[in-house]
This record gives sequence, C-alpha cells and structure tokens, in this order.
Amino acid sequence: MLRVKGRIRGEVAPLRRHYTNNSRGMLKEYVYTKYRISLPHISNVKYDDLYLSRPSKDELFTFTKKVPIFLRYLKLITSMENRNEDFIDFAKRCESGLTTQKDVYLTKEELLEVMFLNGYSVKEMNALDLAFTNSYKFHYPEIAALFKLEEEEVYKFCLKKRSENPEKLFHIKHMKEKNLLSSYGLIFVFLYFGLNNVVLSNAWFLSKTIPFFSVFYMLASHFYRDIWDFLNKEKKIMMEQNKENQLAAEQVLYDQLKLYSKDTENVVDSVNRAVAEANRQARECNLVAFMRAFQ
Repeated sequence: MLRVKGRIRGEVAPLRRHYTNNSRGMLKEYVYTKYRISLPHISNVKYDDLYLSRPSKDELFTFTKKVPIFLRYLKLITSMENRNEDFIDFAKRCESGLTTQKDVYLTKEELLEVMFLNGYSVKEMNALDLAFTNSYKFHYPEIAALFKLEEEEVYKFCLKKRSENPEKLFHIKHMKEKNLLSSYGLIFVFLYFGLNNVVLSNAWFLSKTIPFFSVFYMLASHFYRDIWDFLNKEKKIMMEQNKENQLAAEQVLYDQLKLYSKDTENVVDSVNRAVAEANRQARECNLVAFMRAFQ
C-alpha cells in the first residue's frame, strides 16, 4: 500500500492516498490492487484459469480463422516436399475458414525455437520468419499440416506450452443453466410462502421485497450476456469490418509484392539477355581480331 503523507496548514490528519485495498482484519493475507483486469466481451464465452477449471477439448471456445497467408506458405512447402495431397486436404478444410480452439496455439517465436531444437536449417527458419508477422499465432491444425504431425499430439504440446503462462486466462464456452422457469419459480415460491407466514406477514421487506428482488436479480444475471450482446451489436459489427479491412489490405500488399517480384524477374531476364549478347559480340570481335593478327 502506497501512502502519500504531507501536511497542510490548518490540517490535523496527514494526507493518505490508498492505491490498494488491504484485506480487513488482524491478518492482512490478501492485497487487492485498485486496477481491474478487463478482457473483451465475447458472446457465449467466459474467462477462467486453466488449472482451476481443467477444461476438456470440447469445453474450449472455438472460432473461425482466416488463413490466406498460411495457405500460400503451406502450398510452397508441400510443393517442395512433394506433399500436394496434404495441401489439397487442408485447403478443403479451410474453404470457409479454419475452425479451431482459440487458445491452443504457438507464437512465431515459440515455433522458431522448437524448429531450432529439432535441427531445422537457418534457411528454413528464415523463410518462416519472413512469411509471418511477429503477432501471428500458429494453431495446432496449422502446425500439424505444416510439419505432417498428428493433431492430437500437437494439441497436447500446445496446451502444455500455454500452461506455462498461468496468469493468462482461457476462453471457455459459457453454458447457460437449463430449466430456467422451473428452478427460479421454485425459488420464488419458497421465498414468498416461506417468509409470508403468521409471524412475518406484516413484514413487507421480508415477505414481498426479497422474493421479487431475488427473482429479478437471478433473471438479470442469466440474461446479462444477451443484454450486452444487444448493446454492443454495433461495436461488434465495426470490429468485424475492421478485421475484413485488415485482411483485404494484406491481400493488396501480397498482390503488389507479387507484381513487383514479376517485374524484377523480367528486368533480370532482360539484363541477362543483354549481357549474354554483349559477351557473344565481344567473343566474335576477339576471334576476328585474332584471325587478322595471323594473316
């Protein structure tokens, strides 16, 4: 706890600014900072610790990922390794996007480290480094298709790698409670008739306010995700539009780089032809001069 002490004229007590909220009591066991961790709101998603929740593969949140850059890189690698069938199968799987678990991945730095430990050449590592940005996340289906590995083994390895950072929360599917009306109705009936007896019949707060307030509170806690989805609908549309614009910009950059590479190839070819023609003419001139010298 940080305390700023100072005295002003006419002031009796020292100034104090509390940046933390210490637990009350004799034993100050827990210290809470005033800053809260804020995470983006995603519909049907809750954030939880991996070690505490211990989610299964089906409980992890899945999303659809666009992978145009990875498909181009995979096509290059599979063509060099004569694995065209693997590329065709993975491309069919990604026709409408790659559906995978959001938090089971390796960063580019982690993947390069694994490649170095497994004896890949510097040329192969540089090719991967130049093809993807530093913020790109390689999910386990991509790694399995790229290195021809079993997806289940890659899934376990990526999950183990992510568990090394326990401070980061996982995206887990949020399942709503079933039997909404029956369960909340029983709670209301129990509170209403349990508190509305002869002794508490005149206590308006106990017999009337608590049952209604408890039911409204539970309904609000049940539907608060739907309410936030409705309120943030425009923001979500803007985020999706920004993502589409980003992918479109990356596609334009790729097309321009591809066009420039063709231009450089044409220039190099023309220069090679000009140099070859100049060398041929120089050899002819040298041959003519040599023959004239012996005449």
